[in-house]
Amino acid sequence: MAPVKKILFTLMAAAFLLSGCKEDTTKEEEHLREDLSIAFQCEQLFSETGDTLYGVYAVIEDYKIKLAETNPCEAISPDRFGELQIPSDALAAVGGKTEENSGAYFYAERESGQLLIYQQDTLKTDYQLIATFQDGNFHFIK
Repeated sequence: MAPVKKILFTLMAAAFLLSGCKEDTTKEEEHLREDLSIAFQCEQLFSETGDTLYGVYAVIEDYKIKLAETNPCEAISPDRFGELQIPSDALAAVGGKTEENSGAYFYAERESGQLLIYQQDTLKTDYQLIATFQDGNFHFIK
């Protein structure tokens, strides 16, 4: 009977230790997600009519994905976030508008271990969630 108790005790101890390791790994993964950063890039394109357009790209880690085309497109400094209704804790923002009020603005923020990307067409008043990034995957909202 004693060898059975030793075996059970050893199995229970191993299970306890393994569950503790798994919990630590989860905490580390959550921490890594909170450290994600994002940058926006505006790349000049040309339309069929010869007008200048810009491709708006989100760059996260090794991922680069096109979000939209707009004109104009430039980085927005944090001191301008308030006037453009961008949250003060946004990670990055780009966009612009023409004299005719066409164009778009984009910003990103971190929430619950994921990055959220918002867009506002200059002719509309509210920003709309257009994409998320979590666990190495972009998800577009349609």
